[in-house]
Amino acid sequence: MVEPRSIGGEEAKARYPDPFSAAVPAAPEAAGLSGVEPRIIGGEEAKGRYPFFAAVLHPDPATGVVRATCGGSLVARQWVLTAGHCGERFVPGTTQVRIGSKNWTEGGHLRGVRAVVLHPEWAWEPGDDLALLQLDRPVPTSPVRIGGGIGPVGQSYRILGHGTTCEATETSFPCRPVRLMQADVLREADSSCDWFDLSSEVCVRGESGQMACFGDSGGPLLVEVRGRWVLLGVTSRDGDPTVGDPEDPANRVCGGSNGGGRGIYTDVTTYRPWVNSVVHADHPGERASDRAGDRPGDRAGEGAGAERATDW
Repeated sequence: MVEPRSIGGEEAKARYPDPFSAAVPAAPEAAGLSGVEPRIIGGEEAKGRYPFFAAVLHPDPATGVVRATCGGSLVARQWVLTAGHCGERFVPGTTQVRIGSKNWTEGGHLRGVRAVVLHPEWAWEPGDDLALLQLDRPVPTSPVRIGGGIGPVGQSYRILGHGTTCEATETSFPCRPVRLMQADVLREADSSCDWFDLSSEVCVRGESGQMACFGDSGGPLLVEVRGRWVLLGVTSRDGDPTVGDPEDPANRVCGGSNGGGRGIYTDVTTYRPWVNSVVHADHPGERASDRAGDRPGDRAGEGAGAERATDW
């Protein structure tokens, strides 16, 4: 395994998708792509219930039109966990969150954002890509539990989001769905992902190139344990080698054609103490919804024979 090289500055920042980099149509039809099936790249429309899923809404800087820019997960009744590179751009009093709806334009529980808390080590480098959004009032919905371990190589996960659903660069978003999309992915060896933190990130890959894309940042990486979803990760960025100059938005491509659809997720299970410290500071006695037993296994890195937890 190779430690991530230090690149810093604008090149480092360019590795993370910009949720506000282009005006994005809400659906394929809006872009004249009525023949394109709306889905996470290689995925499908979400099935089942995800009452903890949060669509983070913010006005497009260029047009002023409110749209879903990132995803998130309700981890306490007044707190949503999302990506740091998303949270850095959100504005309390302007940004809103819709929780518990598969349609980001209606339904569920719409809340304003009172405060944005970035992870203190977040610095546009690998790792620590997390932010907590404090809602303006609690949500009457059960939060998702945070798991106790990420699981071994080969572990299967579910990803969710409202992001780009067909192959695109960051300057050309041809389709973005209103409905929530899902895809199933597998954990890859850490060495398979480019520019990666070994201690706090997860490398995943879709078997047929399916992967999150622009607009899916901050969304959950989930595993089903005893009939309920458990949160293990947060969507961070593309894990494939960058094509050309990473500072050129036209070279930041997602989807199966760019090396096979690898993605990097922040391992939330290693950040439970920080999440709980933020939630507890605002509401003493309250904690993020977590339980060590809800886990597919301890973080096992490259070990192909990594043992799964026995209490699955």
